[in-house]
Amino acid sequence: MLYVYRFRLYPNKEQREFLNKQIGHCRFVYNKLLEIAINDFKNNGKKWNFYEYKKLLPKLKEQYPFLKEANSQSLQEAVRWLDKPLRG
Repeated sequence: MLYVYRFRLYPNKEQREFLNKQIGHCRFVYNKLLEIAINDFKNNGKKWNFYEYKKLLPKLKEQYPFLKEANSQSLQEAVRWLDKPLRG
């Protein structure tokens, strides 16, 4: 027999702002890497490589300093989310 546990969180204002920032940073990284991957494929015929694009995260943090506020694990997970549809 399987059991399901459901939890509901009631974050305060500060926690909501933190979570919204994290989600926004992940969305930005996802979209930016998707843009880079599309341009690489169109211009060079270069296919998606998870590890190669994951290595771009430090460069993105230098280029966009607001990404330094985000957890690195969250940003790495955004790359993993992008890996699933592009890997096929």
